[in-house]
Amino acid sequence: MASTIEPNRTATELLAWTDLSDTGNEPWLKTSQLDICADVACLLNISMAQDNTVAIATSATWTAWGKSGSTEDDWNEFAQGSYGTVANGVSDFSTTGLNSGDTTAKVSDTTHMEAYGQKVFMKHSTLASSMANKVVDFSNDVMVELLKASTADFTDALQLFCPSEGDGVSQWPVRVPDEYWATMVSFQNPDNDAIYACRVQYNLITDYTSV
Repeated sequence: MASTIEPNRTATELLAWTDLSDTGNEPWLKTSQLDICADVACLLNISMAQDNTVAIATSATWTAWGKSGSTEDDWNEFAQGSYGTVANGVSDFSTTGLNSGDTTAKVSDTTHMEAYGQKVFMKHSTLASSMANKVVDFSNDVMVELLKASTADFTDALQLFCPSEGDGVSQWPVRVPDEYWATMVSFQNPDNDAIYACRVQYNLITDYTSV
């Protein structure tokens, strides 16, 4: 019988959920360098969520970089994206909120989350414990049913962010060209008021196994 070739995969975070403040503070973020020269393939999973409710005058952007040599002058842009300018609405979790492992989020106001399939940003007091999720059902001003089970407890001090039209989280899968030795992602926020949470995960194919 002929053998089958299967890829060996790994997955982790390059940047946990981190706030990108306005230009009055630090208007940019940069991940650390991810060395991929010994790997077969790399996929970046880039996420951005506005986590306040001000109007967005100028959209925040992200840029994916590849390193073609060994010096800091060898970084090259190979992909870029824009968050957009649709401002968020916000709902507070009710006292019973959402427990880890559950999908039913108790909220007092569903105004901004009454379209099936909207992506919502669940902001935790520990920002790295926040979560992107998707609305699959709702009961007016009572609860929203979420696609994915919560990975943390969300109580009445915490919030869900989403505009009344569109998504509260934007996500991009970005394949890194095989020819690069390393990669990183930067974020830029030109707006004076908007604040964004940014996250970068990555998947690597490290090798192939014959089974």
